[in-house]
Amino acid sequence: MTSPFVKRLLSELDTTVDPEAKAILSAELGCYWARVGEFTESERIRQELRRNFGDARSVRVSILIMVMEALQLYYKDLSPTARDRMLRASLLSKGFHEKGLIGRTSAWLAHMELNRARFDSMIVELKSSLVSMTPGDDSTECRVALVLGDACLIAGLAAQSQLWYDQARRAANRLGDHAAVGAMTYNRAALRVARCRYEKITESRPTADTSLLRLDVESAINYQSVARLRSLEHLLTTTKVGLLLIQDDWAAATPYIELLLASSEVPPESAQRSLLMSDYALVLAKTGDVERAETQLLSALAGLPNSLPSDDYCLILASLRDAAAHCSREDQRLDLDCRLRAAVSEHERITTSLRPKLLEFELPVVDRSRSQPARND
Repeated sequence: MTSPFVKRLLSELDTTVDPEAKAILSAELGCYWARVGEFTESERIRQELRRNFGDARSVRVSILIMVMEALQLYYKDLSPTARDRMLRASLLSKGFHEKGLIGRTSAWLAHMELNRARFDSMIVELKSSLVSMTPGDDSTECRVALVLGDACLIAGLAAQSQLWYDQARRAANRLGDHAAVGAMTYNRAALRVARCRYEKITESRPTADTSLLRLDVESAINYQSVARLRSLEHLLTTTKVGLLLIQDDWAAATPYIELLLASSEVPPESAQRSLLMSDYALVLAKTGDVERAETQLLSALAGLPNSLPSDDYCLILASLRDAAAHCSREDQRLDLDCRLRAAVSEHERITTSLRPKLLEFELPVVDRSRSQPARND
């Protein structure tokens, strides 16, 4: 199913004769292909634009090429260099006072900072995006609302999160942007599953019904299939694993984890891989394969990155602690339990600080941008 957003871009490309305007439309298309995982086509467009506009004759085209390159790096490998590339695009936008592109690049930087759990930097970029966002810019509005929806879920603000997701969906629907809708359905499902797992660790009252979580995950998977979004596949499978662990369906989770760990799509030294390795130790222990579970437990511990988002770290330590308990490694269980309590305390400190900062953002701040006609950057 071809996105209406793509159809519109292709139609405008067919009728546009101005070289710069045509290049801007091509860059927009390349950015979309990067977001949905069509990296070959995105790279073809990038090379063509570099060939024809590599002399920096158009600042706007140069900036959009950088945005495209950042998105390629981000969606293909979750590369840390993606942020550096987006930051260069943002600085160039500010240097040439390109308001619309300042808003867009700041929104993407906020997205990347969120995924690095750098929440103070995320807040700064969100404010920069809102100040610079041109009226009617659905793309930037959608990205800002999506980041706020995600951040609110991480902070335990479920009701506020849903309001922002609704805002993001409206903007994405106006654009006909299937990639944005797919990202929203995935993020909501993944973060709600993660939140439910975290609440089981802290023994707090669950905020999500398991049957509704299953519907969220299935809806995200189905939408990805219908809209042909390739970039989210391994992430959705990881979310499905989390749901199966919530349901204590250890045997069903095992083949999915094995498939993901064997896949080159899961980045090395990432929170995703560390969580899968820890969950694998747990499911092996739960299904009685204690010898392999012990080996996997030690491997997961040895491979822990130096820095992890606090919520991911809590889930990782919980799986490792429970695996150690089922393998009768009592000293290790006690150590991991102590580390887990400290990680939970740190995550609560972070989210307690984050919540009031998120509540400063109000939906009407974004809604006012609808008062004037759209401008395409």
